[in-house]
Amino acid sequence: MEKIKRAGGAIGVGTDCCGTGLSFFGSYWKELKWLTAAGFTSAGALKAATAVNAEIIGMADLIGTIAPKKYSDFTIVDGDSLRDILAVKNIDMVVKNSQIAVRDGEVVSS
Repeated sequence: MEKIKRAGGAIGVGTDCCGTGLSFFGSYWKELKWLTAAGFTSAGALKAATAVNAEIIGMADLIGTIAPKKYSDFTIVDGDSLRDILAVKNIDMVVKNSQIAVRDGEVVSS
């Protein structure tokens, strides 16, 4: 990863396994933890998971950051993920299409 970073390459987060037995649903936080163990700051790992991922798939104009005219899907965690990346495990709320979709582990809208 150091060589990729030094060369200016993009490092994103996630998998394209999409529901296969090889996918890692529920353990996305582990990849963020591994990025910080590899030298990323927590902010850098979060950026890799959001803005950089959006750039990699060519959708940075629509997703990846919170800004006017972008899709407003995001997760709110209990804790400070900039100080401790493992706070991303503590999901408090999920907002999708500007609506609360999950609160305290319960689906509240569809």
